[in-house]
Amino acid sequence: MSELILWKKQQIDKLKIDIARLFRRPWPYFETHFLIDKIANEVRIKLFETDNSLIVNVALPEINPLDLKVFVTGDVLTINQKKRFDIIEENNYFHKVERKLRSFSRSIKLPCKIKVEEIEATYSVGILNIVMPKGEAEKDRDIKIKIK
Repeated sequence: MSELILWKKQQIDKLKIDIARLFRRPWPYFETHFLIDKIANEVRIKLFETDNSLIVNVALPEINPLDLKVFVTGDVLTINQKKRFDIIEENNYFHKVERKLRSFSRSIKLPCKIKVEEIEATYSVGILNIVMPKGEAEKDRDIKIKIK
């Protein structure tokens, strides 16, 4: 018969605390900082369908609407954003310039035909709102972003 090991309550409590700490903060243990960055930078998109139109809401905080390009090709809505900027750091000993490019692109397959010439896009308080009336399209085109 095997021998039983007597554990003290303090040892069990310490083990519980260690296990809880491990599951509360798993990222540093598994070295997945790149995954956290990807999740944090993910663009949130909501697509709604009404009787007359499709409505797309895109959360784009701190974006200049002039950097956005929205267009429809066939039955695919594409949203692009590119921003180039320089970070300049100077002092008595050096002059440092970093050129950065921040960009994203999302494409959404639309569930029905839309009237491309009647699409309205507005950007307000960090939300891009695109209203697309249902119907047959004449041709593909770019959409100009209007700020209200």
